[in-house]
Amino acid sequence: MLKHIRRELIFNQTQLYIFAGYMIVFWIWIDWKDIPFRMSLVFLSFVLPLFCAVSIQAREEKFKAWTLNCSLPTNRKTLVLARLITSWSLMFAAYVFGLLFSALFQENPAFLSQFLEPKSLLIFLLFSSLFLAFLFSFVIRFGMSGVILGLVALQVLGVITLLLASASNNKDNILRSFLHSIINGVKFFLDHDPTPGFLLLLLVSAAAVNIFTFKFSHFLFARRDF
Repeated sequence: MLKHIRRELIFNQTQLYIFAGYMIVFWIWIDWKDIPFRMSLVFLSFVLPLFCAVSIQAREEKFKAWTLNCSLPTNRKTLVLARLITSWSLMFAAYVFGLLFSALFQENPAFLSQFLEPKSLLIFLLFSSLFLAFLFSFVIRFGMSGVILGLVALQVLGVITLLLASASNNKDNILRSFLHSIINGVKFFLDHDPTPGFLLLLLVSAAAVNIFTFKFSHFLFARRDF
């Protein structure tokens, strides 16, 4: 297992540099536009998994690495777990690098310190886990085309949901209620006091999502032909 993770990290060094460049642009944009902390945290939680899924899979398809890995004397379960751990390693490295870089020009240290609070880290972990679960499954099963397919499906679903929700003025509209539930759910996590019980809930939820991601991705990857 460790040798696979080490190989993944070595092969994806370029992706780490790409993430670092993205984080430089991201933090400059936040400082320039004066983006609020909560919006920045949510945005970061969904964009980092996207960059991770796209860049790593692009390298895989360029060098046909999956075909080589599957020819080695190891099972696919180990390969999937190594890829998931590598993805999280790259995302957290980019997260920390962005904070270190931003500290060089950010005039408000209190703004940066919020990203290092336990509650903020766990919310980032949970939200990123949810989006990564969606993308990771598509990537594992369909490759780079899976990323495109997943994003297109998500956009189409979002547009249809918004159109159907706005087409009805009924306050009891199911789709509109669903959208409000999502928004209220995000606000619940962001507004809740960082009590020990709540932090434990975030940690357990994120762990459960990642376990599901691993199990489901292994199920899909075991049925993929190379």
